[in-house]
Amino acid sequence: MEESYTLSVYEVKWGAFVLAGILALLLGLLIVMFPGLAETAIMVLFGILLVVAGIIVVITSLLAPAGAPRSALGMLLGVLVFLAGIAAIIYPLVAGAILAVVIAIFMLLLGVTQVYLAMEDKGAPHRTLLAISGILGILFAVLVMIFPFLGGLILFGVLIGAYFILFGLLSLASGFVIRSVQK
Repeated sequence: MEESYTLSVYEVKWGAFVLAGILALLLGLLIVMFPGLAETAIMVLFGILLVVAGIIVVITSLLAPAGAPRSALGMLLGVLVFLAGIAAIIYPLVAGAILAVVIAIFMLLLGVTQVYLAMEDKGAPHRTLLAISGILGILFAVLVMIFPFLGGLILFGVLIGAYFILFGLLSLASGFVIRSVQK
């Protein structure tokens, strides 16, 4: 009979959490201090991803049997994705602004849907919260659409930096909690 073994959180080295927390905290602080550089780096990496994806789609289209119904469409899509990737690498702040606007469009649609649902379902206990959430989504979306470069900077610089700072603090706390339990 085989025995299964499950790693307990108490067996994890607390120092790994502390190290991850310190690194995430430092990265988060750097991103918040230099949001433009962070946005540029993220968009260049996104551009590289698009270039590679475009090449893969073009190669896949070229390998399709002659006259295959989707080979020409795949080729066109691959070239467009490739060109979008090159554009994101050359103009990362513009790419960040465009991506921020695309995200804002989805937020606008979600916000309008939430407000509609809140107005329609009069018996819902969370109706007010749903309406507030929808209104905030609409306001954020409109602001990003009016100021797309600032929206990209906030989205890809400040918010990601804030996430890493929170993740770092929570990892540090987890490490010290584990340490206190292991003593």
